[in-house]
Amino acid sequence: MSISNMTIAEAPVIITMELDDITATENDTVTYKCKLSKPCKNVTWMKNGKPIQATDKKYKISSDGSSCQLTLPKCDIADAGKYTVKVNGTSSSGKLLVNGVLLIFLLFDNLPSRI
Repeated sequence: MSISNMTIAEAPVIITMELDDITATENDTVTYKCKLSKPCKNVTWMKNGKPIQATDKKYKISSDGSSCQLTLPKCDIADAGKYTVKVNGTSSSGKLLVNGVLLIFLLFDNLPSRI
């Protein structure tokens, strides 16, 4: 009679919905969303290769089951760049392009006193 032990490894968490590129206008709310094969707490968000800290008030990081997201409530020109989500050695990236708001001021020096 022979007895053997078998170890079954659990399938790793993978990204099942990739990040998209986003074009926004200044002051828009921008949300990057991704889906995972199963819930995971070890999710890292990055901007231009640098980790985004959960304590950074500029961003809101949230998750619900196997969905996770990064929200920028009011984006500005400085927020443009490459955003990446990393999970268990896999990653997905999306670019953010932010269009500025153009303000035009017209100056009239010689307006008639009566219109």
